[in-house]
Amino acid sequence: MISSRMILMRKTKWILTTKYLCLIILFSFIMWINLVPNVEEIHIFYNRENAGKFYLNRNPFLVNYSHAESQRNESKVARSGRLFQSFKRSNVSKFDSKDYHLLHRHNKAPVHKIFQSFGQDFGSQINEPDFKKMHDFQLYLKPRYLNSYKNPCFLKNVTFGAHNASREIERLQCVPFFMIVGFPKCGTTDLWSKLKQHPQVSWLHAKEINFFNKKQYDYMTVDNAVDFYQRSISASTEQIKKCVPEKMNDLNPCITGDASVDTIFDNKFWRQLPGNDIKLEPVLTNADYVHKVNPDMKIIVLVREPVER
Repeated sequence: MISSRMILMRKTKWILTTKYLCLIILFSFIMWINLVPNVEEIHIFYNRENAGKFYLNRNPFLVNYSHAESQRNESKVARSGRLFQSFKRSNVSKFDSKDYHLLHRHNKAPVHKIFQSFGQDFGSQINEPDFKKMHDFQLYLKPRYLNSYKNPCFLKNVTFGAHNASREIERLQCVPFFMIVGFPKCGTTDLWSKLKQHPQVSWLHAKEINFFNKKQYDYMTVDNAVDFYQRSISASTEQIKKCVPEKMNDLNPCITGDASVDTIFDNKFWRQLPGNDIKLEPVLTNADYVHKVNPDMKIIVLVREPVER
């Protein structure tokens, strides 16, 4: 006969199994609520009639992303309240649904997912067959920088206007005078915020451009990539133009910088660049690319005791 002790053990085992199963189901359900997007609910906030200011009209690139971000936060709140709210089925056409996914780049090839880091998309050209041949930093020739500027700047001919009424003007373009190349969590943001307060430091662009370690892989040729780098600090360049030159030598003293703190170690695509083919370790690193753009670049490196970091 089965003893009472065995019966108690079977009941205890069944209760524990049921308990753990219920916990797994509850955890899975909670994760599904917070992670799985519900397109119908999101379309309530992204309907063209209610969000015409930022939504796609005719040009898919004319999007007010700041407004879209606030609407996206509202959709997250709606998804989190899925258990307590009943949403009506929205009458969204197939064209609207397609535009929504275009807005959020859901139509990108899955292979590009490997180039996404912390919400940033890059590397759109790195899989092209001619990338290694065309994207060669060793062939890049830097422009002749002006002696009247302390910051490395030059004049570039730029064409403005339509084809029948275009005109060519000279526009000042610059590259950073110095770089804060690392390391993360070592006080780089604090140093950046203090440098910005100096009257001769012009810094109206983003703290981290991430050009040498990420953004350069969005362009087939190095010239186009460096042109993007120069245009990314155009606001600071305009401020440099307004600086009052020193009376002694008529030198514009204002400078600008770049605080992409991943530059010192983030070089994961070194095999994709010319000169590194069939190598066990990179021959050309981000330091070589920085030297090509500005041979006199001032480098700032912040380090910290590893355990505290």
